Amino acid sequence: MMQNNKVRINKGQRLMSSANQSDPLPASGRLRMEQALLGHILRHGPTTYVAISAAQLLVLFGLWSVYPHWILLAWCGAMQVVVFSHLLVCRKYGRQTLAPAHGRNLRRFFIANALINSSLWGALTWLLDGHWDVHAFFILLPVLGIFAGAMNLAAVLPVYFALVTPIVVQSLLVLLFSDAANPVLAGFFLIYYAGMIKFSIDLHKMLADNYRLQLELEETNSELLVQKQAAEKANIDKSRFLAAASHDLRQPLYAMELFLGALAKERDNAQRGYLLARLRSALDSMQQMFSALLDMSRFDAGVITPQPSHFSAAALLATLKLKFEAPSRKKGLTLRVHSRDVWLHSDPILIQRVLENYLANAIKYCDRGGVLLACRRRGRGYRFEVWDTGRGIRAADIETIFDAFHQLDNPERDRRKGVGLGLSIVHHIATLLDVPIAVRSRLGKGSVFSIDVPVGEAQPRGSLRAGSVEIETPAAFVDRVVWIVDDDEDIREGLQFQLESWGCVTRVFDGLEEVVAQLERAAERPQLLISDLRLRDEANGLVVVQAVRARCGETLPAIIITGDTGPRVLRETDRTGLPVLHKPVTEAVLRQAMAEALRSE
Repeated sequence: MMQNNKVRINKGQRLMSSANQSDPLPASGRLRMEQALLGHILRHGPTTYVAISAAQLLVLFGLWSVYPHWILLAWCGAMQVVVFSHLLVCRKYGRQTLAPAHGRNLRRFFIANALINSSLWGALTWLLDGHWDVHAFFILLPVLGIFAGAMNLAAVLPVYFALVTPIVVQSLLVLLFSDAANPVLAGFFLIYYAGMIKFSIDLHKMLADNYRLQLELEETNSELLVQKQAAEKANIDKSRFLAAASHDLRQPLYAMELFLGALAKERDNAQRGYLLARLRSALDSMQQMFSALLDMSRFDAGVITPQPSHFSAAALLATLKLKFEAPSRKKGLTLRVHSRDVWLHSDPILIQRVLENYLANAIKYCDRGGVLLACRRRGRGYRFEVWDTGRGIRAADIETIFDAFHQLDNPERDRRKGVGLGLSIVHHIATLLDVPIAVRSRLGKGSVFSIDVPVGEAQPRGSLRAGSVEIETPAAFVDRVVWIVDDDEDIREGLQFQLESWGCVTRVFDGLEEVVAQLERAAERPQLLISDLRLRDEANGLVVVQAVRARCGETLPAIIITGDTGPRVLRETDRTGLPVLHKPVTEAVLRQAMAEALRSE
């Protein structure tokens, strides 16, 4: 059987409310409270047995010389059966965690046991004959004492009421209607009974508050333990994250340094072309690393907002097949797609991102056989699954594969095998979309990764959310006036060369003051503004955009470029609604962002 591991979104709730609040406990809290109060009775079982047995001996001692022995012995034997059964139950269940069924059955048992116990004690009052001598004392004292001696039963009030009510009823009948009638004593019984009932209710509230506080403390301690473990894990993950990131960033930088050194000395054009290609490869590796790190930062900052829509599963699977067929064929694998003509409801771009990570990993870790991408009915929704015939995953590794920078069989951190953030991003997406993901695997046989998606409603063809737009040629940028604002001279000059090679007319500035001065002295106005976010003198690109738009109109297209991935900055830029590009920015990404910005003018 495959080892299962499911990553789900769990929504925790507190079990207990504060003791000084009147909010009712949730069902799970009420169950634990009932178990705690029943446990109070169970723990005091031996004490109850000793106290009642002592009271029985007192009755036998005081009445033995007056009443028939067989009556007293029969009464005492019946009492022992009742209290000893109470003791046995307490010893059996007193040291174990009570299941819900046990709690209900114990409650019924204690009520029935208390009723029989109380009826036997009340039966003693029928021995009163109107002679108020010392023998009457030996009858009434234990009967009254049982009210106080069994006060631990007040933990569950119905049990305590079951104990005292038959005694009071029989005592009042004897003291009001028999030959031993004594209205004054009957009134005393009523007052004493009312007082003990009031005391038992107060004791029950005190016990309930005490156990509520105890349960809250246990719950708090459990939460603190979970948080402590989470903090320790986060600290370990952070250390591993920094170590891996440091290594993975150094590798392509070192490779670029070596290639640049060789390129400076090389005179052969063919060899120079090869070195340039290798430089591009190293740069692409670094770009991939930065993109993955940026994605993690955006998830942590909470600036990625799902945009759910109804989308076609068949269209999504066709797109994925087209994208991954060539890599599969290149590795000698067969890619099969089992499609379904159904409509689903979620963010199609994020769902596609998850499946792309699944497929990339499946192809990467599969050496023979093939990969299957399927969509199957699952409950009320559908499940996307990616099957492979690869190496499989050890059971011990199942729990950690969704951790950042965790890679199996890559201790050397070979960047050709990726950076180890793909499945961590998948976990973040699943959390964001509130959908379950899962993995099943058999070592040496293969793995199955899946994500569940709710069912959607069929939409007219052509109503799907538009994807990214690829710009085949920069001809649309010819003679476009673009202002560039950046305080780094190298970046400013490099961006200027790039845009001018596309035919743009550029103006470059190193900060807000130069931009404002240009606005005041020249009539020329930009058609597009590209600004770095962090500038000199605590200025930033957002202020620059506001200043230029104040002079040129609020609809002026603008793009922000930044290398800052801090959560606060990501949230701040996300609120502006401006397109934000994160360094390093590739030519294709910049070209696409400019085209989309200019179309919106």
